[in-house]
Amino acid sequence: MMSLSEIGFWATVKRQFFFKVSSYKNAFSTLVVLQVLAILLSMGGTSSMGSGSTNVFVSVSYYSSSAVIVFSMIWCFITAILITTRAYRNDDFAFVTNRLTQNMANILFLLTASVIAAITANLSGYAVRVAAYALHGVEFVASPSLFNTPGEWLMSVSASFLYIFLLGSLGYILGTLTHLNRLFMFIIPAVFFGGMFTGAANDGFITQTVLFFNDETSFVLFMIKVIVTSSLLFILASWITNKTEVRL
Repeated sequence: MMSLSEIGFWATVKRQFFFKVSSYKNAFSTLVVLQVLAILLSMGGTSSMGSGSTNVFVSVSYYSSSAVIVFSMIWCFITAILITTRAYRNDDFAFVTNRLTQNMANILFLLTASVIAAITANLSGYAVRVAAYALHGVEFVASPSLFNTPGEWLMSVSASFLYIFLLGSLGYILGTLTHLNRLFMFIIPAVFFGGMFTGAANDGFITQTVLFFNDETSFVLFMIKVIVTSSLLFILASWITNKTEVRL
């Protein structure tokens, strides 16, 4: 007997999205653990430099949330791979679904996860600075302020979000390729490490890819690069899964 009621596309995506947020809450616990670990690793300073003469030596340490952001990027990358696994994909079949709604829900989840990771990572930077202030005292803190202006903080969160989301989209396409064919489990690491060690220091593909994003001085252009690249990766992943059987 067929039902006369029809569930809309976005209603299905919404149901799957909230299901994923509820089901993957352990992933956010992992994020907290990784960020706390990064904060502890940052207590000695994220970078340092020193100079001196015969009787005087000056050592300068920089404290920031960069290590926390890097750990958050790795977390999003791994999380994106995990949600492409067969166990997670099969959970979606508890709903009236198809590959398109499944991928859209995954993208929305990674988008939300990236926003949360970016905000918490930048807030952790204050924890690192306050700890440095408490350990070394105000006379040793060479900074106009321990806190950024609202505009600077928003820019920092936005840039962090773009980096984290970009790594999430990369993890999603790699996870999709891996579960499409197990050979990609060996091909992808071989290509990655081969690109790192066989290419010249400034001409390797991996190096040029990183510089393509990291050396961009215009925030608007950087945002466009990330949005276009992430969109293409998600479109490719969706196209691949649509070509597969009903279940991977």
